[in-house]
Amino acid sequence: ERRKILAGLRRALGLPAGGGTAESATLRGLRGKFGIRLDPVAAGPPRGGDLKDYLFELVHDYSLPRLLVCNDKMTMANSVEGRAPFLDHELVDLVFSMDADELMVRGWRKFPLRRAMQGLVPDEILFRKSKDAFHAPIFEYLRNGGIRRRIETVFADARTAAVFSPQAYLAEYRRFLDRKGADRAFLLHGFLLEEWARIFEVDLAC
Repeated sequence: ERRKILAGLRRALGLPAGGGTAESATLRGLRGKFGIRLDPVAAGPPRGGDLKDYLFELVHDYSLPRLLVCNDKMTMANSVEGRAPFLDHELVDLVFSMDADELMVRGWRKFPLRRAMQGLVPDEILFRKSKDAFHAPIFEYLRNGGIRRRIETVFADARTAAVFSPQAYLAEYRRFLDRKGADRAFLLHGFLLEEWARIFEVDLAC
């Protein structure tokens, strides 16, 4: 039964059904295309096993720690101290004391929270299947004239040359400007890494 629940969770999250830690064809393609010279790290917890073990690894080792670091940096940069009320230790202990079939019911994730909020939150919100994120026009920023000039300047003498090919980066950036289906995530992360290395005077060749 728990395997069925885990399979349902994977489908809901769009995760592959199988396990394994081999480098994916997509990752191999990116490493070859951009000349990336860093060893890959695990993108997520091992697939398979018990649902609660999977959630435990997400909370303690993978997704949540990264999100909390990002949240802390963004809030503190704006003189705001963020709080995560659903991480109250008593609530976390309560949730992990529940059986897996209580956490996900008939395909509905976070079922105890949905049930607890009935009568307080309209059902059309509690049980809607769509999920909207908060989007920022990040990739429009990359088309901005000032950002364009900055990218061309810094990648002419890139500190990140020890990590990936600046020539390949600029070629991909031109594809992006021409709207030819470039790897936008790589462009954003590569630019942020370059700026970070310059701001903090990091020698990435070490």
